[in-house]
Amino acid sequence: MPALRKKTPKRRIITKIVGCYREHRENLREDFDKRCGYCNAPDFFRSTHYEIDHFIPKKTLKEIFPLVNNYKIKEQEYSNLVYACKLCNNAKGDKWPTNNIKIHHKNNVGFIDPCNPKYDKQFVRNQYGEIISKTKLGKWMYSTLRFWRPEHSIIWHLDKLKQSISEIEKIMAEKTSVEKERLEKMHYSFLTDYHKYHTQLMEY
Repeated sequence: MPALRKKTPKRRIITKIVGCYREHRENLREDFDKRCGYCNAPDFFRSTHYEIDHFIPKKTLKEIFPLVNNYKIKEQEYSNLVYACKLCNNAKGDKWPTNNIKIHHKNNVGFIDPCNPKYDKQFVRNQYGEIISKTKLGKWMYSTLRFWRPEHSIIWHLDKLKQSISEIEKIMAEKTSVEKERLEKMHYSFLTDYHKYHTQLMEY
């Protein structure tokens, strides 16, 4: 089965103090390769629905750092921010089972930072693009992040089709007219499937 994603995202070391953590959006979008840190969905299907998740939730940070100034510093900490689609951000919410900012998970319950290579060992995709958990901790995260939702496989198909359409258009521009006829049929088929999955996505 293919991996959940091709590469593990890596945050740059950014220590600049900003007025609001949302000012980090474009840096996060770049560091996460324009994809959700949790499910790997590209943001070009739902760009307006992509948000900034606090890996250690704001609620937990407020409990540990009750002083306003201390909390604001922690709220903006770049190393704790994740570029996330609305589905994953809403599903994760303010959940933090360990209640300890130094312990991310315990007894196979909790989270792994998506910038940690260990995150990639928790999940794979099946032939239909559905996310499958590989470990007990992965199973907990799968359920909590609602990876069972059909949108995840639909977006996976759209992503694959978009790549195929782009590749075949490049080839069509270089081939002879005889070859173009066959390629145009393939191109039409890909576009038809793309439209079908896009219509399904809009239903959710």
